[in-house]
Amino acid sequence: MQALACRENFVCFYDRAGRPVRLLSLGHARKDARTTTFFELFDGLSRAKAAAFWENILIRAAAFDWSLHLQSDGEEPKPVRLCGVIAGDDVLIVAVPGSVASPREESYDSLSGIINELSVAHRQAAQNAKMLRTAVEAERRSLDEAHVSQSRLRFLARSATACAQNIGDVEALIREALTEAIPVLGNYAGIEFRGALSAPIARVFHLAGDGGVVSLRRKTETVSADIAERTNRTISVPLHLRNDRLGEICFGRDEIPYGDDERALAEQFSNIVSVALDNAIRYQAERSVSEQLQRAALPETLPSSALFELGATYIVSSEGPRFIGGDWYDAFVLRDDEVEVSIGDVTGHGLQAATTMAKIRAAVRVAGLNSPDPVEVLSRLHHFLAYENDLATAIYARFNATKLELLYAIAGHPPPVLVRNGTATLLDWGGTPLGLDIAGASGPQLRSAALQHGDRVIFYTDGLVEATRNFDDGLTRLITAAAKCGVAGQSAQMSVSRLVELVLEGSDPLDDIAVLQVHVQ
Repeated sequence: MQALACRENFVCFYDRAGRPVRLLSLGHARKDARTTTFFELFDGLSRAKAAAFWENILIRAAAFDWSLHLQSDGEEPKPVRLCGVIAGDDVLIVAVPGSVASPREESYDSLSGIINELSVAHRQAAQNAKMLRTAVEAERRSLDEAHVSQSRLRFLARSATACAQNIGDVEALIREALTEAIPVLGNYAGIEFRGALSAPIARVFHLAGDGGVVSLRRKTETVSADIAERTNRTISVPLHLRNDRLGEICFGRDEIPYGDDERALAEQFSNIVSVALDNAIRYQAERSVSEQLQRAALPETLPSSALFELGATYIVSSEGPRFIGGDWYDAFVLRDDEVEVSIGDVTGHGLQAATTMAKIRAAVRVAGLNSPDPVEVLSRLHHFLAYENDLATAIYARFNATKLELLYAIAGHPPPVLVRNGTATLLDWGGTPLGLDIAGASGPQLRSAALQHGDRVIFYTDGLVEATRNFDDGLTRLITAAAKCGVAGQSAQMSVSRLVELVLEGSDPLDDIAVLQVHVQ
């Protein structure tokens, strides 16, 4: 190679297809020659002649020596010698001035060795590059699959959360779940089922242009047919409730067909909605039973008296059956001038608490009929609860219209409120819950308050003052509201309703609420 070196030398490496592989150039060749390809040597020839020349090179033996005259535009023809060697699928060409003598045989052997080394290096580099591209593509596919899987898991998690948060409202459950599903599985979504709920459900939703989800009126008899009429790609999956097929969930979109992965995702979504609807049905059933049991255990009517006017209300928690508690109130007349009242709250929620409450209310009335002492009544109730392994807070009170006196015992319950001449104050309170035996803990104690005609005494359970999860704030709101109630000519029942409205200020109760008011005439 060095023997052939001159200022006009050119060296280039080619594969058998004629593609240049720029692995070799002489250090002292002209700068522009280093980037010159084989075909660019034929500026003065046609491309067809250049291609024919290349084909002849490949057909010939392993070594070649060609003499050419190349002519560029406006220049004299220049003699050029093309010497080279073919080894396997590769060709090494050396272009030198025509005046340079032909290489010796040993020069071809040297060239063959060089080209073999270059061929091996080139093939190894190509193989490495291919392996690297394969690895990069595999990693990219893995990342794409991981991203898709992660996105679908997040979608299923959001759907499950939406269902869980609306377990008490089937309509909201369906709407929120399909709202999560529409951006993932289509522009349209619908659900249709019959059976366990009080009325059939059939809804179609659409993803609006602003990203919101709107409810649509159905055009056809079924949800699936309705979505199929609006779009040209649909998918339907069955909706199961307790192993029975009760309907289907449908999705629709334009142009892109649904794949197997999307069908599997839709089936997973349907399973989540199916379980949520099953829980909602059970939830509604338990709530209904709990409410009926609790309301059945409360007095249907309050006693009437010329000396006292009573009003009461009971409000179910907005949190559902698991928060339906053991709140109770009761009132009965022993003598014409005396009325006995009790109010309390059993710990726990649900059917168990409602059942315990019914037993406690009956036990309180039996104890009150057998003892005139409020402390004795709560003490007997304490033993009853300890035996039942339950806890409760309670107040038992006796109003005497002749003496204008209130005697009461309190066990860990929020304090009564006395309203007089538009001013509300808290009465004494304290003690530990009934059924709880703690060394040194104070039991029910007898307390009293002097009454005046026109006074109102309000008893309530903690759900009223804990609506904002702040007991002290609730007491402040209760005192303020109590002072505003009891307008002249307003019944005790209307006063109680107004009181609750003012305390809650439109918020939903987090726990059951029982309120009992006694108005001294």
